[in-house]
Amino acid sequence: MSQPQQDQAQEIYKSVRWYVIVRLCLLLTLAVPGLVTLFVFKGWVPETQRNTIIAIIALLSNLPFYALSRVRRTVPHYQKSLAAIWIASDIVLVTVFVFINGGIESRSPILYTVPMLMAAAIFGRRMTYAIALCCGSAYVFMIFADYLNVIHSIGANDPNLRTDLPYVVHSIAFFSSIFFVIALSVDYMTSLLILRRQQADDSATKLARAQEIGRLGSWEWDIADDTIQWSDEILRIYGISRQQGALTYEGYMKLIHPDDREMQRKTIERALRKKTNFVSDHRILTPDGTLKFIHGEGRPLLDKQGNITGLTGTAHDVTDYRLLEDAKQEFVSLASHQLRTPASAVRAFLSLLRDGYGGQLNSQQSHFVQQAYESNERQLEIIEDLLSVATLEAGKLAPTREKIDLCALAKSCMPGHRQKAREHQQKLKLELLSKKIYVMADANQLCMAIDNLISNAIKYTPGKGSVTVRIRQTSRSAYIEVIDTGIGIAKQDIGLLFQKFSRLSNHNGQHISGSGLGLYLARNMVRMQHGSITVKSHPGEGTTFKIRLPLISTKPGVVASE
Repeated sequence: MSQPQQDQAQEIYKSVRWYVIVRLCLLLTLAVPGLVTLFVFKGWVPETQRNTIIAIIALLSNLPFYALSRVRRTVPHYQKSLAAIWIASDIVLVTVFVFINGGIESRSPILYTVPMLMAAAIFGRRMTYAIALCCGSAYVFMIFADYLNVIHSIGANDPNLRTDLPYVVHSIAFFSSIFFVIALSVDYMTSLLILRRQQADDSATKLARAQEIGRLGSWEWDIADDTIQWSDEILRIYGISRQQGALTYEGYMKLIHPDDREMQRKTIERALRKKTNFVSDHRILTPDGTLKFIHGEGRPLLDKQGNITGLTGTAHDVTDYRLLEDAKQEFVSLASHQLRTPASAVRAFLSLLRDGYGGQLNSQQSHFVQQAYESNERQLEIIEDLLSVATLEAGKLAPTREKIDLCALAKSCMPGHRQKAREHQQKLKLELLSKKIYVMADANQLCMAIDNLISNAIKYTPGKGSVTVRIRQTSRSAYIEVIDTGIGIAKQDIGLLFQKFSRLSNHNGQHISGSGLGLYLARNMVRMQHGSITVKSHPGEGTTFKIRLPLISTKPGVVASE
């Protein structure tokens, strides 16, 4: 088999593996809340049982397809055939799910998005339209068969709608339009990703060729002589020549980007002090002003007595990789924007329904609309978190730091959480100093960090518990403490708290919604204010998150409880 064919098969295999993960996440996100809601409000009725069986089949189908994809991963036709079978089975599965959940009343046709995404990933963006046509045809066939009494859908609230011709025609036209819009959106976003990928592939190809001839450069620093010996490749990366003479430590530091210089200095000093290896990712500015991203690794050189005589290591120009990461972040941001627009429209229409603009709703209809509204609100929260992360990691979230009163800021963050605390039967308390405490910070970003900590505390604190926000000070620092009487965090889990998409389990068995991005955002927001976040917790006793900020000035005051 030729190398291009192997590369093609490998790409298809990677796409299938990616689809396994995305499909699993989508199914868990959609199935688990829905099944829990059905069980809580209806019990273990036939409808709950049917949906559970379908969900289990859908989840378990990931295993054989993933296993089969690994059997002949170097054969393109095999991988494509397997993907086609999987797409067809997903279309059938979604159609069955629609059929047992009310037929024409069901909102489940949106699940046809899943096979459309796989078609775009495996076969290219144009195939999305063919799969959209197949999905539409399957839906239309099922609805018309139901209308003609060839089959009889189940789970409907109003069985008469299945034979209401105007309603049938309207539903078919509506969902057919939705499928086409989804196909257009997937086509558009996939085309952007393909363009970025092509650009990244070009850069990666150039990088691979350079690595074949020694793209990775090496260096060695003699501490006694304060001279750094660099390989030719490193000289090329940094844009300097040997004619400039031996490079000293301070001369090297001048090549580091000013914003990264102190961090790099501390990294090297720590390696010297602890006699340990180090890894460093930083930026440099070449003499002609070009900005480059460098991944460096190093280790200390020791004499026979164990004394450090120097450092040695490597430097790798990873600018192309960073551009690829930027492209990924741009894609995440674009996708989130595309998702936020329809989600916001859903919010508006659901609000109109809740307020009675579409006619008077009975209690069951009001309940369903409220459930849909709350689910959409959670989706909007996740989208906003994704946008914040994309903006943060793109370096576009520069803080506007100004002198602010920490007590006043904390007080302004409270009203939005009081209703949620009441719903959870919790006490939400704010303890302030009677005097003003001034810090230099971006008020919006710091408030976002505080909001995330309070929201997290409320989520993980059982009913009749308490959440306390306390402002205090020392001679040099100001502190914001968020203290809860919740379920606590195991010692081995504390290191995972601030990682992206990290979700810790609730030992009470309660489903906790969220994106797993709140604490990641909070830590980075606080760091941008030159502060830090620490956490102390004991399982079953509660958790305390503490934000520390440099203090500008304050006058001592007594603690007042609000």
